[in-house]
Parts: sequence; C-alpha cells; structure tokens
Amino acid sequence: MPINGDNNISPLDGVKHSVGTTLEDATMLKRFVLLSDAQVTFMHEHPLASIAEVWNMELVVVPPKTLQEVKTQKLADLEAYDTSTAVNEFYFEGMPLWIDRDTRLALKDRLERETVAGKESTMLRFGPLKVELPIETASQVLTGIMFYADAAYDITADHILAISALEIIEEVEAYDFTAGYPNKPTFNVPTNVTD
Repeated sequence: MPINGDNNISPLDGVKHSVGTTLEDATMLKRFVLLSDAQVTFMHEHPLASIAEVWNMELVVVPPKTLQEVKTQKLADLEAYDTSTAVNEFYFEGMPLWIDRDTRLALKDRLERETVAGKESTMLRFGPLKVELPIETASQVLTGIMFYADAAYDITADHILAISALEIIEEVEAYDFTAGYPNKPTFNVPTNVTD
C-alpha cells in the first residue's frame, strides 16, 4: 500500500500507519510498504498477484496436481467424511449418538453372556446417558446399529474402489463420495433413562 511521503498518512483513509521496508514487514507485521514504480506497474498488470509476487515482481506458477495427488486428497476427504458424524451417528430417543466398532462387539458379547446368565435387562451407557433396557430390546438396537455400520462401511469401500479406478483428474475432483449412504437409524424404545 503506498504511503504519502514521510508523514505516513495513507491517501486511502487519511490515517497515519506504521511503515515498513521489507516483504516481511508487509506480510508478517501488516505494515504498509513503499512500492517502486516497477512494483506498482506489476501490481496493476497482475491484480490477483499475492503480496510476495508483487514485491518480487514474479508470478509463482503452481504446478498442476498429478492424478495420484488428486486421488490421495479425495481419499483423505472420504476418510474424514467416513469418520465424521455425517456417517457415524444414530439417534436414540432423539439424541445423536455413536458406538465405535470395538464397543459394539463388546456389547454384543456382553448381551450374549447376560442372556446365558438368565438376566432380563441390561444397562447400556452412551456417554453420560445410562439406559436400562430388556436384553432382547438392547440386542435389537445393537443389531440395528451394526447393520447400519456394516452398510456404511460397504458404501465407503465402494467409494474407495471407484475413486481408485478413475483416470481423469476432473472426474476425481467431481466425484461425490457422500452419495449412497443409508439413512441414519433412529431408535425409539420404552426405556428407563438416567443421566
């Protein structure tokens, strides 16, 4: 940003500003710096140039990404989506919840042991929520969650294969990995809920 003479008054806002002399002053300290006539000409010829490009009077050419780089980024985005609440979530009595795979398997094992032991009800914990359910109902809820998780896993695996098979960068960039996931399950069962 040009400054008017030695008094550091900006012609744009009439305010006195701190003035620097280096690129670091402009970028890191957010100070105004005086540009040479050549830098001003470059800035007008390249209005989208960055501060560093104007200062150095050279456009930085970013090489286009390779197909593999675009695929790697798309797969990373898919992984982030797959592990987010966009996928990993169900509703229990209107509350959004999730149980990871290891916990689901441990609960399945627990319910089987409690059934063998002749128990009629069990206590499930979802974070701070404690829910008492008949074992049969808890098994049905857990089975529903497991079916949903399996279906979501299969969709994610299909997306990984589809992205990996694409051979055109624009197709990879346009690929919608959010499509095809099942609706999140909702469980409304008579419960004894405490927190």
